[in-house]
Amino acid sequence: MITQIENKEQYEHALTRIYTLMQMDSPVATPLLEELKALSILVEKYEKEHYPMLKP
Repeated sequence: MITQIENKEQYEHALTRIYTLMQMDSPVATPLLEELKALSILVEKYEKEHYPMLKP
């Protein structure tokens, strides 16, 4: 089950899982692809909240 990332440990786990999924040769529109998409969205949200980009 994929849930919101709430701490650094969950964030690191999600990054590891994303890396693993990206190494697989999965066809388009599989449950693994959907997992990858969901994790990517959650990681992006976590990064925006905890590692904001500073304006130049």
